[in-house]
Amino acid sequence: MGICTNVQSIEIKPVFELYPFVRFKRSYRNIYAIKKVSFPGDRVFNIELSEKQLSGRNLKLSLRYSDLLNAETF
Repeated sequence: MGICTNVQSIEIKPVFELYPFVRFKRSYRNIYAIKKVSFPGDRVFNIELSEKQLSGRNLKLSLRYSDLLNAETF
């Protein structure tokens, strides 16, 4: 038997961005605030960033909820 998985995807957009920007060079840090969310500790919070261009690059960050609760920054 195979492993059954259930995937639920909800888009969460920031409600606040400290330094709005269109472009940046080299390293960049910012602070984003999202609405309060909760989910079980065994779930994964995925953050995906993509360029607007159709052939643009994509970045993906996966965080376990338990790691997110214990993080100072990420």
